[in-house]
Amino acid sequence: FDVHLIELPKGDGKKIYEECLKKGLLINCTQGNVLRIMPPMVVTKSEIDRAVSILDAVLAGVEA
Repeated sequence: FDVHLIELPKGDGKKIYEECLKKGLLINCTQGNVLRIMPPMVVTKSEIDRAVSILDAVLAGVEA
């Protein structure tokens, strides 16, 4: 399986995790600043696009 990690230079990973969850994107937050994304083995391009869109919106909101 494929695991993607995003290490945040600063900020609260838990807040990002919670906002993503509210929008329907399930990710994990480890060590307080590392986001772990583990897509399913079978995923469509539109599902990936939606996940990226949600994560992008949440990160943009946190940076503002």
